[in-house]
Parts: sequence; structure tokens; C-alpha cells
Amino acid sequence: MYLVAAFEHSLFLEQAISDLLHNGLARENILAVPLEHQNAGSGGNSLIDGAAVAGTALMVLGVIYGFVLRWGPVIWGLIGLLAGIATGALLALARSRIPHSTKKPNSMAAEVVLIINCRDNNVKESEQILWNNQALGVGRLYR
Repeated sequence: MYLVAAFEHSLFLEQAISDLLHNGLARENILAVPLEHQNAGSGGNSLIDGAAVAGTALMVLGVIYGFVLRWGPVIWGLIGLLAGIATGALLALARSRIPHSTKKPNSMAAEVVLIINCRDNNVKESEQILWNNQALGVGRLYR
């Protein structure tokens, strides 16, 4: 039978492995697999996105109201575009300066998966050792 447990990379993982070895499991029956996490990337928003949206919106308003204003729709459209780009860039820059957490508060940060091959008479003790050393989760695989 296999026991599979997820751990954060900490001293509790080292203590769990040590306790399992003292419990009579052979070193060859314990496998620790470190997980690689994918980087978050850019997050989908950039400084240019907000500037483009605001620039487009103010350009459209400039063209619409430019028909009744003195300089005409083209000039007022360009003025609206430049004002919108500046406004959108400033708002996006101000928003990016505000610190915010990218980590979900309830997410489990499993960094290492421990796979243990043990006999049926050692399962309960081994499982209890894993839970006592703050495993994020423990599962059984019957093979």
C-alpha cells in the first residue's frame, strides 16, 4: 500500500521522514518529490491597457462633441485621445503602486509530495506520523 502526503517545505517534512525511518520503514520505501510552481506571469493587465481604453473613450467623445466645437472633430478627437492616454496611464500607474496580495488566502501551498510504500500493518502508524507533522493532506493508494 502507498501513502501519499503533501507538505510545505519545512522542518516538519524532515521530522516526518525521520519519524518514519525510526518507525521501521526503509529509506528505499520513502520518496520525496519537490513540486515546481508555475510563475503567475503578468496577470493580464498592463499599463497600456488602461491607457488604450481611456484614450479610445475620450477620443470618441472628442469626435462627437467636435462637430459642435470650433476646431472640429479631428482636432478634438486627437485632444481626447491624448488626454485619455494620459489619464489612463496615470490611473494604471497609481493602481499598480498600491500593494495587493497575489496569493489566495485559502490556497494550500504544497511544495513537496511524499510517497511512502508501507506494509498494511504500518499504515495507521505511518499515517498518524504524517498528520502529527502537519501534512496538508494524506491519501491511501491500494496496490
